[in-house]
Amino acid sequence: MRFEGVVVDGCVTGNEALTLRGCLFRRVLLRGEVGDWIVNDMRRELPDVEYQAFLDAAKKFYASGEWVLDISEAEFGSAALFSLPGDLVRRNPETQFLVRKECLVDVDLSSFSRVMRLRLKRVGRSIFDSAVLVVGHGSDRFNEDLAEHRKLVDLGVAEA
Repeated sequence: MRFEGVVVDGCVTGNEALTLRGCLFRRVLLRGEVGDWIVNDMRRELPDVEYQAFLDAAKKFYASGEWVLDISEAEFGSAALFSLPGDLVRRNPETQFLVRKECLVDVDLSSFSRVMRLRLKRVGRSIFDSAVLVVGHGSDRFNEDLAEHRKLVDLGVAEA
């Protein structure tokens, strides 16, 4: 499914995250309180040929370099946006951080939380060169999570 030229102004996701698999985005604006979002590629259970065809099509789709998602005005409860090219996501540098895969090489991440290490590992597995990590406004650990993301910036792993 492809979302193009869409504006989402507030979105209640309830107790479950809105999970979008195999979707492509171009000029999609999210703003306001948008709940919990997970954007993933197609399921790995697909035959290898089909899965690879999707990945190739996604790379080609995003190769135009046009912005894909603007989350700069969005407040997420939580978000996992690993299947989007981070460079093409418009973001709020206060709570949304760009991580480039090349910056993860030879960096000691042992002082970070297990959750952060898992998220960074997921960035490293992305088909894209970068991804955006979002500090969820709905987290009871908002201040701790924000500090951990800022520590990534201090290490040169992320960009604010």
